[in-house]
Amino acid sequence: MTEYKKLDFDETCEYLYALENNYAPPLSKRVDDFDAYVNKLAQNAVNLGAYDSVQNKPLGYIGFYANNPALGFSYISQIVVDKSAQGQGIGKMLIDICKRISKEKGFSCIKLEVRKDNIAAQRFYKKNSFAYESENDGSIYLICKL
Repeated sequence: MTEYKKLDFDETCEYLYALENNYAPPLSKRVDDFDAYVNKLAQNAVNLGAYDSVQNKPLGYIGFYANNPALGFSYISQIVVDKSAQGQGIGKMLIDICKRISKEKGFSCIKLEVRKDNIAAQRFYKKNSFAYESENDGSIYLICKL
């Protein structure tokens, strides 16, 4: 059975390390100082996890910044679902919780960045009401109005 919870510092670190190989390439290969990046998310972002309550296994994670109302938007830094659990609605549920929390905090939209070569993620975001905002050489920037 899949359950969701807000993650504390230690749990955020645990989830990111447990799920990092679900990124292609693995997150630690894309981020210069993986430990510092994990610590930054754990300390400053809203961190939510999905887990298998029977096996107590991390299945999904979303980390987003909703701490600067002057910007008017929250920002999804990371979202990942374990390959074994994809297609079960976990990513959608994490996005929906992000939307709810962002709206409760007074944000009018959510933004994120996705690699141009990550077509599956682009389709996922489009299904979840994100639209094209801009792009650069390697990334597309998407926005979701709340």
